[in-house]
Amino acid sequence: MEIVDHNQCSLCSVYNRSWLFTEKNSYINPDKVLLHLYRGEKLFNEGHPADCYYCIRSGRLIITRKSKHNQEEIISIAEPGELLGIDSITNNNQYNCTAMVLEDCFVCKISKEEFKKQENEHPEIVHDFLKQLSKQSKIKENFT
Repeated sequence: MEIVDHNQCSLCSVYNRSWLFTEKNSYINPDKVLLHLYRGEKLFNEGHPADCYYCIRSGRLIITRKSKHNQEEIISIAEPGELLGIDSITNNNQYNCTAMVLEDCFVCKISKEEFKKQENEHPEIVHDFLKQLSKQSKIKENFT
């Protein structure tokens, strides 16, 4: 994993497709970091501290979770435009799944602290955030 660049939102193919990058949410953009990850790398691990969330810019990641019998189960395949880790930073401060790179990818990393700061300054972000969280929770429910 390597840090590639900061603040290249206007060049991103996801920029116009993700709720995160709408004009009203543009205050998040300055504090994100673009990461390049390679096939087989893990973006985060289930049970590890959740200090940020991610928006997939390109590539795909496989999302897994441990079953009751401690076996790895595939929850979903994450595609460009999807957010990862958002439920973890709002709930228990630990990632509740593992994200592993299926295809080389670029992801934007957005810190929990910056998000919470912006949440206080711009409360309207909470509505959009909850809609996105609800949408992703419904997808995950279909796999459990």
